[in-house]
This record gives sequence, structure tokens and C-alpha cells, in this order.
Amino acid sequence: MHNIRGNAILACCDEELLGKKIENEKFSVEINASFYKHEKVGDGRLRDLMREANSMNFFGEKCIRAAIEEGFINQSNIIMIGKVPHCQVYKI
Repeated sequence: MHNIRGNAILACCDEELLGKKIENEKFSVEINASFYKHEKVGDGRLRDLMREANSMNFFGEKCIRAAIEEGFINQSNIIMIGKVPHCQVYKI
């Protein structure tokens, strides 16, 4: 969780993606450990953080599945970057 100008921003990726570079024809993304590796959390804590966040950034099947189950996103909100699902959520 990052706090930027009073906004809680959840940056979440599946652990095995840390440090990886993923790309497709439009995007190239490095899943940088300095941005994503502040705290390793279990499923319950992740769901609590989602409720607290103003915006969320997800990479990976596990965290995306949790966001779907919590009702923050659906399949149409997900893009694939390489073989990795990605989604961003902004609460209004």
C-alpha cells in the first residue's frame, strides 16, 4: 500500500512475478520489487487492503481472482500483457 497525496494506492502482484519484465505489442512492464514488494500478504489481508484502497493496480492470476471475488472487477476489466492478467481500479 502506498499513500500518495492522501490517496491509498494498492500495488499488488503475484509473488512469482516480482522482478519480471512482461510485454505485448502495446506494453512493456517491469514488475519492480521496489514498488510491489513492501509487504507479503495472505488472501484475507489482501481483501482488507482492497477495501481500504482508493485505487488498485493488479498483476497476476491470484490477486486478480481475489479482486473479482470481492466484486471490484470483472473479466471485461482485465487486459493481458504477455500471458499475465492486469487490471487497474479507481474508486469514485
